[in-house]
Amino acid sequence: MAEKEEKSQQVEIFTEYDPDYRVIATNFFWVGWTGLGDISVDFMIQNIQKPTSITYALPDGINIGDEIKRHPEGNRMVRRVQMGVLMTPDQALALSKILQDQVDAWKKAQPKLKKT
Repeated sequence: MAEKEEKSQQVEIFTEYDPDYRVIATNFFWVGWTGLGDISVDFMIQNIQKPTSITYALPDGINIGDEIKRHPEGNRMVRRVQMGVLMTPDQALALSKILQDQVDAWKKAQPKLKKT
C-alpha cells in the first residue's frame, strides 16, 4: 500500500511585472455599470486645455510682443481618459475595503507625519 502523500501547509506566490506595466496618474474618475452588470471605472486627468498655438506680435521684427490670438480661444476644461477598468461588483467591494483601509492608515499617520 502506498504511503499517504503529505499536503503542503504553505504556498509561495511570486509577483512579476508585465513589460507594459506603468503607473497612471489620475485626478478624476467616472464610475458606471456595463450592460452585463459589471462596474466600469474610467480614470482621467482633468485640467485646463493648453493652447495648441499662440500668435504674438513682433513689434521690432525680433522680440516677442503682445499676444494677438490663441487656438483654441479661452480656457476649456478637458478630461482626458487615461485608462478604464472593468470589475465585478464583488471585486469592487473588495477593492473598496482595501482602499478604505489604506485611507484609514493614512489618516492615522497624519499627526505623526506633520511633526517630522
